[in-house]
Amino acid sequence: MIKTLFVCGDSYASGSGLKPEYCLEKSFGGLVSSEIGAKHVNFSRAGICNFGIFLQVKKVLTEFNFNTRHPNSMIIISLTDPSRLMVGTEELKPWDLDLSNVDYKNNSPYNYGYYKGRDTQFKLNDKPKLFSQTILDILLHIDKKVSGALQSAYEILPDYKLSALKTYITDVFDYEIKSEYDNALVAKMHLILKSKNINHIFLVPFIEQYDYIPQENLCEVNWRRISDEYPDEMNSYHCNETGHEIASKVILDQYFKILKNRKLI
Repeated sequence: MIKTLFVCGDSYASGSGLKPEYCLEKSFGGLVSSEIGAKHVNFSRAGICNFGIFLQVKKVLTEFNFNTRHPNSMIIISLTDPSRLMVGTEELKPWDLDLSNVDYKNNSPYNYGYYKGRDTQFKLNDKPKLFSQTILDILLHIDKKVSGALQSAYEILPDYKLSALKTYITDVFDYEIKSEYDNALVAKMHLILKSKNINHIFLVPFIEQYDYIPQENLCEVNWRRISDEYPDEMNSYHCNETGHEIASKVILDQYFKILKNRKLI
């Protein structure tokens, strides 16, 4: 039986759209953990890109010893849309590509601006070196000073980098190319976890788009469709509690199928 459930992902994985006081507890991760009697450890962050989610998975592996302390564990990885990116706030070294350098403090569920946020499950460095947001929010911030993230989330970037990002997004960024890059990250995450015999499930909007991943490692959870049918009361374009209940049922069906077949994934 699974004793620890790790959750990696973006705003849906962190319960955006739910009330801050129970956003993690009533998110799909909290519901699945409660149902199977496992500890819930959540590394997700609103607005993060798939590369950031890759860093979350890597951080889970470095922070927790799966061979001794957490052998009966599973990681749920809720993937996000490719229309997001990550850039350095300064010149980076290879070892700077670590989740501890990602800006968490300016994003939910760790900061709401009006409500005390949650603490991260890992140690953050004092100065963020990695900025990650959706390309739409970046453009909205630059042009209209509005965004789904706190305004302070953009202050960690020098002005010239924000200006360069606008040019890149409007004149250079290609969604299809970025999608292929993100697919390669998903494949790498799967291979790393598979090589370490760690149970893992990817939440994806359409299973057929991920035919390079074994079916037992996939759950079809289309957050956009769920949010359209069960919109949250906060008008954040996420889903309400019912939406998370639906997602958790899909995940639990896959979990019990895996458990029945006694198949390590």
